This record gives sequence, structure tokens and C-alpha cells, in this order.
Amino acid sequence: MIIIISRCVEAEKTWKCWQCSKQYVWRDSLKKHLRVECGKEPKFECKMCGRKFKHKHRWQSHRRLIHYIDV
Repeated sequence: MIIIISRCVEAEKTWKCWQCSKQYVWRDSLKKHLRVECGKEPKFECKMCGRKFKHKHRWQSHRRLIHYIDV
């Protein structure tokens, strides 16, 4: 019972990025955001349409779902 209550209280907290104002439920999510994506240029570009992505898995999903290219 204590674990469930603890998770509910934690879920109500919001962690806000001071650079771009994105909000996260979990502190670790904010830390990852700051380390990996905030203020960074996208590394992955779709050669078919030019769309850019910061995360490889989103680029791969885009190729598979939009352009029907197996990754």
C-alpha cells in the first residue's frame, strides 16, 4: 500500500525544463531530456522527405510507417 501511495504522490509532481518549458512527471525524464535533446540539433534526417529527428527510433519509425522502408 505504501508503494502505491508513493507512486501516486510522485506522479503529481511536474519537472519543468528551464530552457524550453517542457514538463515531465519523472525527474529522470527531465535529466535525459537535458542531456540528449534540449537545445541539440537533430542527428537523423529522412533522405526521402528531409524531415529531421533527434532520436534514432523515431527516425526508423517514420521511415517504416510513412515511406514503408524496412529498417
